[in-house]
Amino acid sequence: MLTLVKGYSKVMLEQRRSIVSGLFNAENDGIQRAQSLNQILEFNRPLVLVLDKRRHASFMDWLMKQRKVTLLYKENGFVLWLIEPRANG
Repeated sequence: MLTLVKGYSKVMLEQRRSIVSGLFNAENDGIQRAQSLNQILEFNRPLVLVLDKRRHASFMDWLMKQRKVTLLYKENGFVLWLIEPRANG
């Protein structure tokens, strides 16, 4: 739909899906996750993540060790986190 209605490039959408998959895929090592997170934060905009505490437990553990995160919401098994881009990139 995004390619037909909005005119987005299929290649660009596939690249973005790959980046998001690299971030959330539990099989990825910390290096792949860090690369994916850095690519997202290259837009120099805050990132908000909605995570299921059970489903994303390993990702949340990794993320808390890697970045400063701000907890915005925590209820019913879900957390909402804010990640600010670093000033130095």
